[in-house]
Amino acid sequence: MKHKTKTDKVGKASLSSITSREAIIPYLKSGGNPEALVTFLLEERKYSPFTTRNYLIDARKAFPELAERLRVPGVQILKANYQNKVAKATESTKRILIDPKEFRATALRLIASDSVVNRALGVAALTGRRIGEVFNTKAFKVTGKDFLFSGQLKDSGLQPPYKVTPLAPVVQVAAAIKKLPLLTSAEVNLKFGSTLNRYAKVAFPYLRKAHDLRGIYTLIRYHELNVAATDKSFRKFAQEVLGHNPANLSLASEAYTNVYAIKGAKKLIEDEPAPVAPVRVAWVAKPKPAPGIASGLRLKMS
Repeated sequence: MKHKTKTDKVGKASLSSITSREAIIPYLKSGGNPEALVTFLLEERKYSPFTTRNYLIDARKAFPELAERLRVPGVQILKANYQNKVAKATESTKRILIDPKEFRATALRLIASDSVVNRALGVAALTGRRIGEVFNTKAFKVTGKDFLFSGQLKDSGLQPPYKVTPLAPVVQVAAAIKKLPLLTSAEVNLKFGSTLNRYAKVAFPYLRKAHDLRGIYTLIRYHELNVAATDKSFRKFAQEVLGHNPANLSLASEAYTNVYAIKGAKKLIEDEPAPVAPVRVAWVAKPKPAPGIASGLRLKMS
């Protein structure tokens, strides 16, 4: 869509003057076209769909009467987000290849470390648990070659405890868990929140953040169990392995499969992106973290 950058045909305010969230208010209040605004932010300013959406959410909070006018561009943003995910899924050469043997070896070195942070990262890598869950040492019960895990931080929709199969001998991982202090997620945040990602990137230089250990664990399990040969999708497998709430299932699977791939896998995982939402978009403000949740970790607790 082509549009003028000095002034919009409808509004008096200039599109080119929009360089902050506050600047979109006078534009919209003077009658500016919301669709032209979204196109400008996405195509000219090169803002992500997420950032563009936040701009409009702020406008809606400031002027609720604009809510109806912002619904159509809301769908426009969702479509742009959908297209971005499809584009990422096709850029297979840019995915980070993970060697399961090297990943295991690194994790095993970490659980043998004298550093509490490194030991916790090793346990997280080998079990796929959140960092905040790893320190809930009483939640891991050895049963055969697996753990029965009852320390889910988020409502998973599953009845705890559920089975967690480590990527190394369960006795070896259990011994490392016993050496960790028993901490709540809030205590983990207070003690280690500023160091977790830094330590994780030293041990696994390809990581975006420590929380990605959870996804890599899932990808390795999916590959080694040859789940792709069955009718079960990666999303469904991730739900079972990570204890995800089915309603939030697509968020994790898309984030992991678009960034990482297993070295030696016959083909990449190509899950179909979630469908575009209907025309009426619900603009919901992001809730504040509940007391006790380690929000300062900068980790996605999904």
